[in-house]
Amino acid sequence: MTEHSEHSNGGVCASSIQPGQNGGLCGHGGVGEAGEAEGDPVHTQIIQEDNPFVQHGQSYEAPHSGGGRTSSGSSSSASLQEGLLAPPPAKSSAGEHGRVRILEASKVSEGQGRSYITYTISYRDRVVRRRYSEFESLRKILIKLFPMTLIPPIPEKQSLTSYGKSIAGSNANYVLPSEAAGCDLAVSVINGSVNLNDQKMIRHRIRMLTSFLNRLLQNDEVTKTSIIGDFLDPNNANWNDVITTSATISSLPKSALQCNPLDPTNTTPAHASLPIPPLSSAPQLMGKDGVSTSAKPSAEDMEFSRIEYEYKKYEQLLHTGVYKYSRRITRTMHELKQDLADLSEAFAEFAVEQSKGGDLAELLSYLSNANDEAAAVLDDLVGKLYYNINEPLSEAVHIAGAARELIQYRRLKFAQRDMLKKSLLSKEGHLKKLQEQEDDAKAIDQLVEQQLGEGTRINLQRPCEASPNTYKRKLFSRFNKLANIVKETVTYQEQDPKVNIKTVQEDIEQIKESLEVSASDLDVITATIRDVQLPVFSRDRDKELYDILKNYSRYMKEYAAKNLEIWKELRKHEEDA
Repeated sequence: MTEHSEHSNGGVCASSIQPGQNGGLCGHGGVGEAGEAEGDPVHTQIIQEDNPFVQHGQSYEAPHSGGGRTSSGSSSSASLQEGLLAPPPAKSSAGEHGRVRILEASKVSEGQGRSYITYTISYRDRVVRRRYSEFESLRKILIKLFPMTLIPPIPEKQSLTSYGKSIAGSNANYVLPSEAAGCDLAVSVINGSVNLNDQKMIRHRIRMLTSFLNRLLQNDEVTKTSIIGDFLDPNNANWNDVITTSATISSLPKSALQCNPLDPTNTTPAHASLPIPPLSSAPQLMGKDGVSTSAKPSAEDMEFSRIEYEYKKYEQLLHTGVYKYSRRITRTMHELKQDLADLSEAFAEFAVEQSKGGDLAELLSYLSNANDEAAAVLDDLVGKLYYNINEPLSEAVHIAGAARELIQYRRLKFAQRDMLKKSLLSKEGHLKKLQEQEDDAKAIDQLVEQQLGEGTRINLQRPCEASPNTYKRKLFSRFNKLANIVKETVTYQEQDPKVNIKTVQEDIEQIKESLEVSASDLDVITATIRDVQLPVFSRDRDKELYDILKNYSRYMKEYAAKNLEIWKELRKHEEDA
């Protein structure tokens, strides 16, 4: 489907956009001061109102007094109220203003052939523009501020020219359903001339970024702070300036693995000194078949490893199973729709050629109309499958990936604790060797003093030259080498062993402190993720997947009923002929 076909089928124009009766954007639509149009607008129909993955009527509520994290994280919210993390604004009485909408996506040129997309965001009668890198920055900050909270995903970071194939898997144009096809979608406008693959990426990003912000506005922990309000505040036009001037954000460690999970804004020196294990070093207690790969894992570690294995398997089944084959079916139906439309044209031409045949020409005309109607009904189904099945399934895959990130965070903290245990054992072994060397040195000193007391002398002078090639010469040569070694040992300023021992002992004390902190953090993280975050994710996941499959069944049933009526009508014409 081309841009022309979109416009001819009832797309909205870019002069003005006004709220519609269903809370969407309808009619004729620009954003006023929200953005300047560049070139011909491409109308991006994004979200259907009955889509279960779209959050409707959610508000940015201020926390109740005394509210805090449940379970082990109760102390985190108090200190997060300072600085950047001030209480958010009060809840608006207008429900429709309680959720985010992305009204517009504008292609901006940076010069030298480079460009990027800015997204015009509407929230509570305020409009602000953000680019993808600013969403990415916000999410990274949230992961540090709320390391034990499942932060919603954002779409993958890919260039405009490379994204189309990865998201659609083909060159099918079905991603641009017209309003005439029956898709009651809210509208966002893409300003600027962009190709089809870039349209796919922009539409996908608009959906994911809208969901990202709305999910954050529903998160009790995140909304106890003002960070989302700051991100959506038009007065903060330059998000990078907000980050660099915030003492709270600047004080955060570079890695979430060095944050205090209960209060990341109050990271202790013990946390700051924690090692950062590489991702490859995280232990795998479960193999691909779910069987333990460790000889003596603890019961708690085995339990969490089973959870990790189950979540990873769920994500794989969803991504490489349901989502993959749903996209394939949608592409196949799109191709079938095009074949039906072509067949309709062929029957119509044949009917014209057989116009003198009377009944045959009339029957061919009915057959042409039936195929044309079948193509239209199938086009309607394809649009619904793409926007209300495939896109929500894609989002479900991303959400499952975010849950896996949370599990991975716990696994890396587990690896961090193991690194400290191994480092402690190594330092204790080194200390033992130093102490043994110190004892040996004392024994040697006592022996030397004893020999000197008995009048024994150690001659370090060069021996008399002996003729070469004699046994005596070889003996003197060896003695000379030994004397040189002794001289070097005497003149070498070796560090005092006592200083080395003291340094290692101090290192051991620091490692023990870090190990205590790491073990305590791991207990809190395990309990919070296992008992709070994952159960909430599982509940929401099951409901969303249920709604997707329920919609899928409904769409297929409606399509089958309409398609059956078309061919029943054709049979009736045949019987009457």
